[in-house]
Parts: sequence; structure tokens; C-alpha cells
Amino acid sequence: MKRLDTLFLQEKPTRALLFVKGSKRPTYATIIAKEIGATYAHTFKVLSKLEDLGLVYFERIGRIKLVILTELGKETAEALERFNDLVQLSEIGARIERVHEKWVRGRPQSEIDKAAVSKRLAPLKRELERFAKKMPELKEQSKKLIKRIEEISKGVTASAGP
Repeated sequence: MKRLDTLFLQEKPTRALLFVKGSKRPTYATIIAKEIGATYAHTFKVLSKLEDLGLVYFERIGRIKLVILTELGKETAEALERFNDLVQLSEIGARIERVHEKWVRGRPQSEIDKAAVSKRLAPLKRELERFAKKMPELKEQSKKLIKRIEEISKGVTASAGP
């Protein structure tokens, strides 16, 4: 657990690993530093830690040291991407509940601003639909959140007066 707390939940190491994975061309520390918004020295220190963990290795080509992911580095980057997707999904769920808390829960139907609720939930539903297409493995979780949006929307409009 120590490695997770001290390395991967920090922004720069995670971004560095994900950048190397997503890079279409061979990359090196200076480019990574610019991409993650860190100094060269800090980036090199992070990359050295990643190398110590067996996630990247350096390959010298002339004066340039390329940073290359190992197989374990690729798997780790993919796991971090999945972790990030889960966090994003959780974030959307929290936003749905905040809309419900702020605009619906505990209010008499006559005081619920149905247009405001709809305006706030519609983009979240679209975001979840895109998310489900992009991440098939999270389709079920996305569907549950879409169902929650529909429950809130139905509750708001079902009891609306004539």
C-alpha cells in the first residue's frame, strides 16, 4: 500500500506514466516535463522511481534518452486509466445527488423548479451515455446512474400539478 500512497495517487507520477502510454511517438523526459507541468529535475526523479519499480526503462539513442514503458508499466497505466474512469463515474454520481439535494429533496412539488432540474440532469445523462459507449466495462454502472436520473426526473414531473 505504501507505493500507492506515495507514488500513484500523486498527480505528476500518474500523469507521466499515462502520457508515456498515450504518446504516439517515442518520448523523453523534457517532453514529459512540459506535458505534466513539472521541472525537468522533478520529472527525471519521478521517471527514475518508475524505473526502479520496473515500469519504464530508458533507451539511449544518440544524446537522447527515450522513456519506454515495460509490459508491467503498460498494465499499470491501463489500471490507472480504469481507476480514473471509476473516479469520473463516481464524480458524476455525486453531481446527480447534489442536484437532487439542492433542487428536489424535501421541497414541496409546487416549489420544485422542474426546468432547472431538467437543465442540470440532461447534460449528466448525455455524459453518462457517452461514458458507457467509451467504456463498455462500466456500462452497467453508467446505466444505474442513468436510471437514477430518470427516477429523479420522473418524480419531479409525475407529481407536477395540472
